[in-house]
Parts: sequence; C-alpha cells; structure tokens
Amino acid sequence: MASFLAHPPVTMSSVAHSVLFNPDLLSEILSCLRLPSLSIGNVFSTYARERRERVVLRGTLFAAALVCKAFSQHALDELWYTLDELHCLLYLLPSYMYQKGECFLERAPTAEEWTRLDLYAFRVHALLFDTPIKDRIDPAVWIDIAAHYGGDRPVLLPRLERLVMGDVPRRVSGLGPVYTLLSPTLRHLSIGFDSFSMEDPVLQPPVVSEVLDTITTKSRDLSTLHLEHWSCLCSSEATLPLTRMARLAELRVCQCKRCAVAVSDLRAFWSASPVPASLRTLAVAVKDIPHGFVTDGLRSLQELSIHGTAGDIAAFIRSIQPTQLLHTVSLKFWRDPNHGPDDAIPSQVLVSICRSLPSVRSLEVNMDVLSSELTYPPFPLTAVVATLRPLKNLAGFTLHAGLTHITEVEEGLQMLAELCPSLRSLKIAQSPGLYSPAAVTPRSLASVARSFPQLESLSLPRLDAAELLSTENDVPVLAHGLRLVEFPNVCGIPDPSPVAHAISRLFPLLQIEPSTGVEGILGGEWHGEWAHVRALLCKMHGKS
Repeated sequence: MASFLAHPPVTMSSVAHSVLFNPDLLSEILSCLRLPSLSIGNVFSTYARERRERVVLRGTLFAAALVCKAFSQHALDELWYTLDELHCLLYLLPSYMYQKGECFLERAPTAEEWTRLDLYAFRVHALLFDTPIKDRIDPAVWIDIAAHYGGDRPVLLPRLERLVMGDVPRRVSGLGPVYTLLSPTLRHLSIGFDSFSMEDPVLQPPVVSEVLDTITTKSRDLSTLHLEHWSCLCSSEATLPLTRMARLAELRVCQCKRCAVAVSDLRAFWSASPVPASLRTLAVAVKDIPHGFVTDGLRSLQELSIHGTAGDIAAFIRSIQPTQLLHTVSLKFWRDPNHGPDDAIPSQVLVSICRSLPSVRSLEVNMDVLSSELTYPPFPLTAVVATLRPLKNLAGFTLHAGLTHITEVEEGLQMLAELCPSLRSLKIAQSPGLYSPAAVTPRSLASVARSFPQLESLSLPRLDAAELLSTENDVPVLAHGLRLVEFPNVCGIPDPSPVAHAISRLFPLLQIEPSTGVEGILGGEWHGEWAHVRALLCKMHGKS
C-alpha cells in the first residue's frame, strides 16, 4: 500500500501538466497547426486560396496563444511563421501610420521599438509581399529600415526562407523592398516584373540587372528562383548574375509568348558562362533557336518544361543533349497561324522529340489552350500515341488538346496499353466548356482497367453512361488499384447514382476526398454532373 501511495496513478491532468513543462513537446504539438507555406511560383489565385486557409488557422493559433504563458510563445512562433503581408509586422512600430493610401513613419522609431519589432521579425520564415497601390509603402520607410539594419546589424527578416514578391518597383530608386527583404537564409524566391510592361524599355535593363545582382549578392544560396513576366530581362548582360548562383536547383521563368527567349538573349547563362551544375529543373519559353545550337550546360537536368513552336522545342531539346537523368518533360506547342489547319499535331516533330528522350518517365503534351483564334479539325488520339513508341519507361502521360476535338479515343487507349503497359497516370483533357465527342462508356472503362493494371490516376474528357439505363448490373466488379478518377463531362443518364455505382464496382479502392473548392486533377473546379457523381463516390467510400 505504501508503495502504491508513493506512485499515484497517472491522470489526464498530470499528463497535461507534464506537457506544459516540456517546451520541445509543446512546440511539436503546436507545429501541427503551422500555416500552409507559400507555393513558390503559383498564380495569385492559388495564393488567395492558401491565404483563406491560413486565416482559419490563425484564429486557432491566436486562441492558443491566449490560453497560458506556456502556450503563448510556441503559438506565436507558428502564428508569425508565414505572413501574407508586411504591414502587420511594421505596425508594431507605433510611428508606422496609414493615410491617403500610403504607409509611412511619422517619426524615427526608438531603440526599444526596433527591439520589439525584431522579436517578431525573428519568427517570420515565409512572406507574401504584394504592393497594391492603395497600401503603398513610402520609399522613406525602406530608407529608415536600411539605415537601422546597415553595417553589421542583422537583416530585417533574419530567418526568412520563402519570399513571393508580386511586383518589383519600377525604378532603381524604388528597389527598397528588394534591398531590405532579401537575406542570406532565403532559399525560395518568386519575383514578378509586371510593372515593367508599362515602362520605357530603355530604362528597364539597368533595373533588372540591379535586381538580379542584388539577389545573387544577398541570397546567393537560393535553391528555387521563379521570375514572372521577365521579357525585360532578355539580355545577355542582365542575366549574367544568374551564373553565380552555385546552389540553384530550380529555375522557372515566365512562359508566356511575350517572355519567350532566344539563344542570344541568354548567351551568358548557358553559353558564355556555365549554367550552375546544381540546376535540376528548368521551365522556359523559347524562340528562334538555330538548328545547330548546342550547349553542354544543361546535361544535369531532371525536369524540363518548355513552351514554343514545334520547331523551336525540337531544336532546343536537341541542343541540351538530354541524359538518362531527365525523367519529367512538359511540352506546350504554340500553333503557328502561318501554317495550315493540318498542323494541329506536329507528329513528326513529336516523334523526333521522343527519340531524344528515351529515359523520360512522365510526359505532358499541351496543344496551346489559349489559341482561341485558331481552329483545327479533330485529330485522332492514335496519331499522338504512335509518337510515343521510343518511350519505353513511360509511367505518366498527359495530353491537353485545348480547343481541338479528340477522336479515336478507345483505339488510342488500346494502343497506349500495348506500348506502355506499366502506365500509372493517364490524363486526357480539353478546354473547359468544350463539348467533346471523345467519350468512353462504362464497358470500355472496364477494358481500360484491364489494359492498365498499374494505373493509379485516370482523367478522360467524357463518360457516356447511357448504357447504364439498361445494363447497370453488367458492369464487372474488379479489384483494380485506381485511386483517382475524373470525367469533367458525364452524359447519357439523368441520375448520377448508377454512374457512381458503376465506377465504384470497377475501382473499389478509390480515394476521393470531399470537394473543398480545390482544383481537380487537371486544374478546373468540379462542376456539372461529375460534381454529383463525385459526391456520391465520397459517401460510398467513407468520405463525407
């Protein structure tokens, strides 16, 4: 009895108190509420959705910070980990004011006020810095910050790892945010140059060169760099600082047609000076690639995304001399309005490209969904699949036909199964809202399941379920391991229930999460009949 009294039983109350006195354990628990970090390089619609998610979590973390002192410090660490604006930090300075659409310092902050700001700035690891006109920060604020943190002082955000800058100021005199926010700890940076489109081109290169030089000087250990709307960067001299980034693993530059770069534009990057040997991922739009151009600087690439005309893409891929390391390739063909309508699918060029990429495991072919001014006759899926013969190791294939109708879908799928029986991901799509004659039926879907036994993700343009009106019970029950499925267009039957039951019989291991407004497999939100079918599948597989 004495021994029992000496060791009282463990209760929930005692466990809770032990957690309060264990800072490491408490920090680990509250880190589960960490705000979703910034997705470097995504469009701002994605940032908006992530921001809504962070708003909800911030309310929870704020409440946790008010529970007790033991919770407070750890909850504040997570609350300030990711910021969607810089104003909330600067407002810690009592003299930081807002008036008539501009933020400014009414007076110089005291040493104690700077110390308080530093306490919170030390917690910031990710920042989304956008500069809308209505919330413009006066240039004098950046001057005061630079003066305070100059010399041997630490930078404003000494632990910043991820930074998204929506727009760079237009002139060298307005580069305060670039000078102030970049830090040695930065590893992921996305920066936009949208405002340069309204500037005199003569004034742009010095600013761009200054920005890139500052990046490579203050954040030389960057791993990821995304440059949006960089048409003003396209000069060999302006991009020279990029060659000094010895740890750069991912470089993505804007791939719109205005930002396509010629070989001469980037000569200093991949010819005159060596490309960083650490580079593994490159996304770029190209133009005017000469037939004989060759570079040895990109032979370590593992992932490549390239936009351009068929001829320029083929010439560029030949020039980089791909090795066995390159496993993921995304191609977007710009259609040439000077060519005839038979140029919808550059089959011969695609064959040549595939021959240059024998080790590729994932291939995406995009037929320029934005070329709405061009119309092309339908093309057969079999013609595209036939070009894939050299790709013996293909595990993932995506075809986005844009505004062009796809025909011979069932025949094309059968041919693809013969060429690539180990395929794990298959996506065939067209522009949203475009009626597609490329339909599969539940019976042909069963054939697809048998032909691709290792398939895990499937997206096809249209499911014609009319045959389920009389033959619902004829759909076989398969033990297929498919996890994700999508049909943007479901037709032929007014009730979604038979469609959901048929899909569930074919693919009993589906893992479909409830819709939260998040994009589907191919980027569009759920709509139409598929939204109802999908909701039923969620219920049938235990998700609600």
